[in-house]
Amino acid sequence: MPDWLERLVIVVARRAAEEAVHTQRDDRVVDDDDEAKDVLDADTALRHFYADYLGRLDHLDPVADAESERRDLVVALALTAAAPRLLADTVHRLRTVNGWSWTDIAAVAGTTRQAAAQRWGSPAR
Repeated sequence: MPDWLERLVIVVARRAAEEAVHTQRDDRVVDDDDEAKDVLDADTALRHFYADYLGRLDHLDPVADAESERRDLVVALALTAAAPRLLADTVHRLRTVNGWSWTDIAAVAGTTRQAAAQRWGSPAR
């Protein structure tokens, strides 16, 4: 994959993810126990994210209809390849710049502190 495409994928993915996090906070419903729960499950949220991502990419880098399906596959493959590094970079930034603890990261990731530290304890390369 060309470097420019990898950089574009990461930049747009970060922006879309930030917006998705803020949108998900606004898309909550209150059940009978007055506890907030997410309306979307993870698979649906990912599909929405991917569709939004492609829409943004179409706006930034329009291609002919004949090329859009090929480009969509290239983008899906690029996102898949970039996801582990994006996650590791995000955890590293949260730990070193923002002062997050392993407990904070584990709470968001839905795992234990020890598991989070073992999985993401080394900075991304």
